[in-house]
Amino acid sequence: MVKESEEFYVGMIQVLLAFMVFSFLTMTLGGQTAFYGRYSTNRLGKTVNGRLDWYGHGLSLFSMAYVYFFLSKPECTGNLINLWLAALYILHYVNRSFIFGLRIKNPKPIPLVILCMTSGFCAVNGWLQAMWLMRFHPYQFEWMRSFMFVTGNILFFLGMYVNQKSDIMLTQLRKPGEHGYKIPRGFLFEYVSAPNFGGEIIEWFGFAMACGFTPPSAFFAVSTLLNIGPRMYHHHSWYLSKFEDYPKNRKALIPFVV
Repeated sequence: MVKESEEFYVGMIQVLLAFMVFSFLTMTLGGQTAFYGRYSTNRLGKTVNGRLDWYGHGLSLFSMAYVYFFLSKPECTGNLINLWLAALYILHYVNRSFIFGLRIKNPKPIPLVILCMTSGFCAVNGWLQAMWLMRFHPYQFEWMRSFMFVTGNILFFLGMYVNQKSDIMLTQLRKPGEHGYKIPRGFLFEYVSAPNFGGEIIEWFGFAMACGFTPPSAFFAVSTLLNIGPRMYHHHSWYLSKFEDYPKNRKALIPFVV
């Protein structure tokens, strides 16, 4: 039986955030890289096709659909602002799960345990966002004209543009039949090593801002930073160690800074 109290709901967010902080400390202080993509390993047991990981992100959409059809309240589902914010979330995951999942070439295997963890996180996060937007918190019409809503939407679409353009450029580095890695060039790759990750961080902080930094949206934005921030640093270090001619002026996280 689904517990419906907001107290339980917020408590669940706090527990998940504590887990994300623990993961962040493990990746930074312990120097642990991710176990998939270019860092793929079989040390964690059975591995599966890496494309399944992207498809697993689509569990967010199933969670949101479940809440909409079975747990939602009409004051939220009939609210244009709530529906718009939910649509932003859905837009990202339709692209991430299905469009990008099909576009990526020769994905590295991913440990099955990591696939289960990432898919599980997406399913739970989709439920958290949907419960707030479709059950707990109907927005007032005035929110649509607020600085945070307007600016948050601008940041969301800016981040999405950077994320998607960078991802497409990465998928086009290899010609048919080629394997291995190359130095990406052009666009924001001239300033940071992984602008696709930076774009996604901007995207979700924009979403959180448009939502008013509500508990679930703020949790997701911070979780994205804690998860992807270390990966930006690890990617930068990996490029420097693998390519002698890697541009030394590129930064890991913030252009011209660090």
